Amino acid sequence: MKGNVIKWPESCWKENFRRRVLRGGSWYDNPRLLRSADRDRNDTGSRNNNLARMLEAIMLQVLFIFMVLLIPSIGKSQTIIAGVPVNCVDAYGVPVVTISAPYLGDVGMARIESNGVRVIYLNPFILNNLPPSVQLFTYAHECAHHALGHTYGFNQFSREIEADCWAIRTGRDHDWITPNALTMLSYYYRGNPGSPWGHLPGPQRVQNFFNCYNS
Repeated sequence: MKGNVIKWPESCWKENFRRRVLRGGSWYDNPRLLRSADRDRNDTGSRNNNLARMLEAIMLQVLFIFMVLLIPSIGKSQTIIAGVPVNCVDAYGVPVVTISAPYLGDVGMARIESNGVRVIYLNPFILNNLPPSVQLFTYAHECAHHALGHTYGFNQFSREIEADCWAIRTGRDHDWITPNALTMLSYYYRGNPGSPWGHLPGPQRVQNFFNCYNS
């Protein structure tokens, strides 16, 4: 939380009940203030975009912990992507939880949390604006990282290519990705530049889609 907003605890400033202690710094402050030990004060009626009640920050953390740590059983239930019921298990048959992550900096991410829960995070603001075939492919691609053991560290150098192929074949076998849907995917991804994480440049990636679909 450091550098995001100033924390506003319940403590009074030197017994002045109209003023509260401010702790730490925010995005607006000098870097030297970005310390938990830094203190300031402000009136209780003040409002600003660099202040946040400590309770609000704690509630967000508790909500995340509840979602990831306390409800692993939802990994056994189906997820609905573009109106299609889907589910995912990892390389050892362990169910994978799907969690909506509106503040994720990408459309999706697969990982194993510290408590062992297998998770697919999906950003609904990005996902829901994609064509249905791309939504389903995105989910299947992230599921592939679990199903192929990439989240355990297997095949790190080829994992994005493998995940693409697994997603295309899974979509084909479950009728998510028809020939028309494959054409839509090719139009959507053909202009992509690739990535440092191993995603192929658009034309090569699309060719890989067709190779996997037809094999």
